[in-house]
Amino acid sequence: MPGVKGQVQARGVERRRAIIEAAIEHFAREGYRGTGIAAIAEAAGVTTGGLLHHFGSKEGLLVEVLKERDRQAVKAFVDLGRGSVEDEFDRWAAVATWNEDRAVLAALYSVLLAESLDPGHPAHAYMQQRNAIVRSLLLSTLREGVTSGEIRKDVDVDRKADEIQAFMEGAQLWWLYHQKRNALTTLVRGYLDDQLLLMRPS
Repeated sequence: MPGVKGQVQARGVERRRAIIEAAIEHFAREGYRGTGIAAIAEAAGVTTGGLLHHFGSKEGLLVEVLKERDRQAVKAFVDLGRGSVEDEFDRWAAVATWNEDRAVLAALYSVLLAESLDPGHPAHAYMQQRNAIVRSLLLSTLREGVTSGEIRKDVDVDRKADEIQAFMEGAQLWWLYHQKRNALTTLVRGYLDDQLLLMRPS
């Protein structure tokens, strides 16, 4: 019966969502290596076998958790549109606000970023690729700013892209210790405004 099949599929989708949400909570709190799949399964209300049925392994679950976090973040980023360097910096400030509203996901990212420095970590390649994409977005914005005349031609855009990325990663970690409302957005917004002033032609 099609109705029964649809109900089974819907239950499967709900179970996957519940498992991913439970994994986000556990990975953010205890790290990937400190979390057992049995604990995630229990929190999600499924058996360990049920979890493995949906994701195949703990590594498979981790990849899906990272993809879900980035799906949400990328959608929020893309929805803001594109424009001048100032517009692009507004987008990054909006991402800071997005992270403030999702502290668990922000913590998950920071914890896994630190853990995945180990080349043997299952998220190592994923995080390397993700960081390269973030840097390329920043570098593209700065290069376009030079072309449009918003940024001076003598600015070392490669170094500046590294500097901005390093600041934003560190700012998020700082905020996770404090979690004061709007503190991350204010910090990022102020820093990017200062950078734009420093890079603009006289």
